[in-house]
Amino acid sequence: MAKAGGLRAGASPQVQESGSWRRWVFASAYVITTVLAFPHELAGRVIDLGWLFAWWPPALLLLAVRGLGAKRAAGLGFAAGMLAHALVWHWIYVVTVRYGHAPPWVGVAAPLLLALYPAPFIAAFAAAGERLSSRSPLGPMALAALWTAFEHGRSCVLTGFPWATLG
Repeated sequence: MAKAGGLRAGASPQVQESGSWRRWVFASAYVITTVLAFPHELAGRVIDLGWLFAWWPPALLLLAVRGLGAKRAAGLGFAAGMLAHALVWHWIYVVTVRYGHAPPWVGVAAPLLLALYPAPFIAAFAAAGERLSSRSPLGPMALAALWTAFEHGRSCVLTGFPWATLG
C-alpha cells in the first residue's frame, strides 16, 4: 500500500532507498543480459552467449518492477527496453556511418529511433507482469506465456519488427 510521497506503508526512507537501488541493479542487469543474449564480434570472432543469457531478461525486468504499480512499471519497462534494444542494434551505427557515409548523429539516432518500436511491448509486459506476478497462481507459466505473446505480437503488429526477439 502506498502512502503520499511514494513511501510504502510502514517503510522507512532508508528501506525505500535500498529498494530503489536494487530496482536499478535489476533494470541494469536486464539491459546487460538482453545485450549479451545476442551475438557480438569481439577481437575478430563472433561470441554468441544467447544460450546462457536469453533466459534471464524477463525475470530481471520483473524483479526491477516488483511493487511499482502498473504505470511506473510500464515507464521503467519502456526505458529499459528502449535502451537494451538500442544497444543490441549498436551495429546500425557502423552501417549508417561507415558504409552509408551518414553523419555520426544519424548513426546514434537510428538505433534509438528503431528501439521506440519494441519499447511499448516491453513496457506492456512490465506493467502486466507486475500485476500478475503476485496475483496469479499460475505466475511463472502465465508470465512466460505473456512474454512470448508480446514477443510474437512485436513481430506482427504494424507489419512487425522481429529483430532481437528473445523467444
